[in-house]
Amino acid sequence: MNELAGDVPSQKFGANAAWLRLNVILYNLLSAYKRVGLPEELHTARPKRLRFLLLNTVGKVVRHARETLLRCTKHIARTLAGPPRTRFSLKRPALAGV
Repeated sequence: MNELAGDVPSQKFGANAAWLRLNVILYNLLSAYKRVGLPEELHTARPKRLRFLLLNTVGKVVRHARETLLRCTKHIARTLAGPPRTRFSLKRPALAGV
């Protein structure tokens, strides 16, 4: 969690408490996504590496003939054109008496 934490953004206790809770939620969501939605070699990846791999290497934004386009790599284009790879399923236990 060292990359998600840092200096507290405010001198106010309430604002810092909310900021910390949001960071904890982000950390938990990121951990769940890594385990469920990413290949095994990325399960131990840090947030900085995921940001680079998932956001920066998707493609290149180009302008051509008065259009702004995103040129994707072939692998990304094939992945986006195919069926969804992962579905999130949250199984909740049945509530008694409901």
